[in-house]
Amino acid sequence: MNRQMVAAAIAVVVIPLLAACSGSRADLVASARELDGAPDWVQQPVGEDCGQVEVNRSGELPRDAMRCLDEVAEEGQRGTLAFISRTTEGDPGLSFVLVDGSTVKLASTPAFDSYGGEAGWREQACTDIAALPACR
Repeated sequence: MNRQMVAAAIAVVVIPLLAACSGSRADLVASARELDGAPDWVQQPVGEDCGQVEVNRSGELPRDAMRCLDEVAEEGQRGTLAFISRTTEGDPGLSFVLVDGSTVKLASTPAFDSYGGEAGWREQACTDIAALPACR
C-alpha cells in the first residue's frame, strides 16, 4: 500500500511540472506578449504575421520566416515575427522582430529563463534582416 501512495504522490507533483515545462510555442509567445513592459508592437502585432518559430541548433531562423520578413521589407510594409532561442539548459528566451520598411527592431525578454536574471525587455535596432536572430 505504501508504494502505491508514494507513486500517487509523485504523479501528483511530477505530472503538472512536466506539463508546465512543455508549454507550446504559441503559449510562450502569448505569455510574453502579456508581460509588463512589452513594447506596444509586441503586445499588439502589426502588419504581416510571419509566425512563431524556434531558432535551430545552428543558431539560425527557419528560411520561411526569413523569406517572409524579406518580402515584407521589399514591399515597404510592416511585419512581425516571434522566435524562441533555447539556453544551454533548455530554457526559452523570447524575441520579437518588427520590420517596418527598411527599419528592423528586435525586442527580447529573459522572463522564462530560470538562470537569465531579471525579467524585463531589451529593445534594439538591427542593421538588417540578415543580422537576425542576433542583432548587430
